[in-house]
Amino acid sequence: MVLLQSEEKIPLQVFLRHTIAKLSDDDEFAIAVVDAAYSAETVTAAIIVCSIIPVLIVYPFIQKYFEKGILLGGVKE
Repeated sequence: MVLLQSEEKIPLQVFLRHTIAKLSDDDEFAIAVVDAAYSAETVTAAIIVCSIIPVLIVYPFIQKYFEKGILLGGVKE
C-alpha cells in the first residue's frame, strides 16, 4: 500500500480493503444497506467470498507445481 500509488496496480486484497473502508464511511451506503435489509458485515463477507473464488478456480490447475516444489525441497542428497 505504501509503494504503489496507482490504484490500477494494487493487489486484489488491498483493493477490497479500501472498498470495505469506503463503504463503512459512506452514509448513503449505510442508508441503502438498512433499506435493503443487509448489514455491513454481510456486504463485507460477500466481498471476501468473491475474492476467494478466483483462487479456488485456479488452484486445481497449478496444484501439481506446488507438489513438485514441496517434494524437491524435501529431498536430501
